[in-house]
Amino acid sequence: MECLILIQGLRNSHCHRDNQIMNQEFLNLIDTFESSSKSKSTRYKDFLAHVYTTFDKKMNLYKTNRLMNKYKKMRESVLRYILANEKSITAEICKNK
Repeated sequence: MECLILIQGLRNSHCHRDNQIMNQEFLNLIDTFESSSKSKSTRYKDFLAHVYTTFDKKMNLYKTNRLMNKYKKMRESVLRYILANEKSITAEICKNK
């Protein structure tokens, strides 16, 4: 429930440009996540791997340190958020099967 409220808040957010980009990235990560696992804990771990590899691919697309650092910071922020809100994230990704 908390994650749903947060996600709705993120969709309606009029924050700073960088926060809007990060919020949109987070929503895209949830929307693009797919897992064949039925276990909540495995789906959560799969989602963490999905987040990491998605940002890793984006970082590898750019050769400039500035853009690579941008995506690295975004990845760290999103992963910290996911780890801090495990229950609500798990509920959201299990709901979006």
